[in-house]
Amino acid sequence: VKSSLFGAECWNALAAEDVCPGLEVLWVDAPMHTEERVDTARGDHDTIRSALKGRANTLKLCMINPDDKNKSRHIIGGVKKTDRLNGRARTEEEKHARRMIQNSGAGSYLNTV
Repeated sequence: VKSSLFGAECWNALAAEDVCPGLEVLWVDAPMHTEERVDTARGDHDTIRSALKGRANTLKLCMINPDDKNKSRHIIGGVKKTDRLNGRARTEEEKHARRMIQNSGAGSYLNTV
């Protein structure tokens, strides 16, 4: 799913035991970008970790907000808080560029999805 629609409600549903019990492939590309951070997973990160941990035996492919090298920002079985669900902080240059684009009126919709 490459969409800004895959967020908290979807992760909450996947965290339930009886939802999609035969799910083998999960590829979510729905990063959230804020003024301070980029590539943040939408939804509660503990819920995401729980949903994925509970499916460790059935998921054959799991890709969460892949980076430019197609590496998942969460590895099932990884140590808590060592994943990259929280994305990364924007550099000062990125913050400045974002403000310039927003102030110009160009790309204002795309910056919010």
